[in-house]
Amino acid sequence: MVSGKTSIFGLIGDPIQHSLSPKMHNTAFQHLKLDSIYVAFRVKAEDLSDAVRGLRALNVKGFNVTAPHKESVIPLLDQLSEESAVIGAVNTVKNEDGILTGYNTDGGGFTRFIKEQLKVRLQGKKVVMVGLGGAAKSIAYYLCKENIKSLIISNRNQDKAQKYSELLKKKFNIAVTGIPLEGQILNAFMKKCDLLIYGLPMDVVSGGELIIDPDVFPSNMLLFDLRYHPKETQVMKLAREKGLSSYNGEGMLLYQGVQAFQVFTGLDPSEKLMKASLET
Repeated sequence: MVSGKTSIFGLIGDPIQHSLSPKMHNTAFQHLKLDSIYVAFRVKAEDLSDAVRGLRALNVKGFNVTAPHKESVIPLLDQLSEESAVIGAVNTVKNEDGILTGYNTDGGGFTRFIKEQLKVRLQGKKVVMVGLGGAAKSIAYYLCKENIKSLIISNRNQDKAQKYSELLKKKFNIAVTGIPLEGQILNAFMKKCDLLIYGLPMDVVSGGELIIDPDVFPSNMLLFDLRYHPKETQVMKLAREKGLSSYNGEGMLLYQGVQAFQVFTGLDPSEKLMKASLET
């Protein structure tokens, strides 16, 4: 039962109604018998500053951050973890006595899913990433930590892709290149990639056709669409029709949520129950 002592945690973003995070975190709270509750708050971009001040004032103990706020929330926080400062995006905020600290668990959740659930060795892999939102930036950072061979970042804003590529290249001494989001250029790099990570909020079309050409997909390529709604996106369907393995964002959602829960509470949740909550 919710009481005057109940600790409140939440999620801010827009849109938010499709989110599975409340089910996942509340399942973990209930299993550990914690007097806590997790709720979703729809926050429009123009209201972000007011919302963060309100969460602090109401002593909300922690909150996750999803699109479109992962980068714009940073100036509103008091301090950042070392990795989220480099990444330039935050998906988890902890409130300790009014001090808001930003963390990023997206990339760690993604790489953990690949290594532990799919048993894929990331070292030496050639990766192509389409889109450079907050989650994608975190994933790129963590992939470089895993000593991949190369990373191509294709983004509408090529300048943003190039700047982040240079940052990662200097930090990890790995071949990272930013390219424009143009079909001919992108498809040339996809011909030789091991992992294709699709990080755009919608299927990219040009003249009614997908910019991504499934005919150039390598026969051993894995595709990851960071979205989990719908469960099978158009990009995933194209990969499946080519006989390739494709995965949506539920695996990353689970493991970033596990790590966020640890940040919030200092406790280890039941991964099994959190995963089950995503499947019901």
